[in-house]
Amino acid sequence: MQTLLKRGIGVHHSGILPILKEVVEMLFQEGLVKVFFSCATETFAMGVNMPAKTVVFDTILKHDGTGFRNLLPAVYIQMAGRAGRRGLDTTGTVYNY
Repeated sequence: MQTLLKRGIGVHHSGILPILKEVVEMLFQEGLVKVFFSCATETFAMGVNMPAKTVVFDTILKHDGTGFRNLLPAVYIQMAGRAGRRGLDTTGTVYNY
């Protein structure tokens, strides 16, 4: 992960140690992480003031411990809503693949 962070790439998912998640979030907020991969983590979606210019979903499926399910609509809206925050960006873009 250190090599990725040095290149401005952050990764965030439920399997990462909490201290590493916090470091990635802080670097993202400071603008040092330019590309951020969040693997359908609702924790990042609910984070305070974590804006992005573009949000990309490669899937809307989330593993729930026994199988896969669709992201809840409210969680999807919260995650997509990270793109183009009022007062910070003039536009926001969301891609679904």
